[in-house]
Amino acid sequence: MRALRQDAWTEEDDRVLAEIVLRHIQQGSTQLAAFEECAGKLGRTPAACGYRWNACVRKRYEAGIELAKAQRKQAKAEQKRTFVRQPDDRPKAVDISWSDVFRFLKERKQQDAVLVNRIRLLERDLGGKQKELQDLTLANRQLADQLQKIRQEHERMKEDYMMLVKIMERARKLTLFSPDGDDLRQTATRFRMDANGNLERM
Repeated sequence: MRALRQDAWTEEDDRVLAEIVLRHIQQGSTQLAAFEECAGKLGRTPAACGYRWNACVRKRYEAGIELAKAQRKQAKAEQKRTFVRQPDDRPKAVDISWSDVFRFLKERKQQDAVLVNRIRLLERDLGGKQKELQDLTLANRQLADQLQKIRQEHERMKEDYMMLVKIMERARKLTLFSPDGDDLRQTATRFRMDANGNLERM
């Protein structure tokens, strides 16, 4: 009886385990049968093979599992067909080896890596745009505050100007009339207000 292995699993062990399990899935067999076959080839227990598959290897071959299930489903569908095909209408068998499956998975992994890099670049660009938006929002808020201050200052200047116009109007009247109400325009110096509200001698 060959001694059971207790050493660590290698990449080759994982590949053999995956190949056997995927083949059993494709053929409609059970995982238990696959673990038993794998145990015989690798010199490990079926339980060790099952644990290794579920804990480490399975998640790396999700696409292969789906492909094997699809092939099993297609094979069952072919078996259930009862109509007779013409010679020229016979379905062509597609010869797919496990090397093709592993090659497909490798290419898929590379494609996923490219997508991940693109996502990272987009996230980086998005971060820059968000920073730019924050800066523009801050600048807009500052400009709005400055505009509000300018408007308030304008209102104060307008009020001061109107107050000055009233004072000058009263001063003009004092130069034209005596305290008794007599008209002094014949004897007193006459003034008039220009378009800017300033008094000028006539």
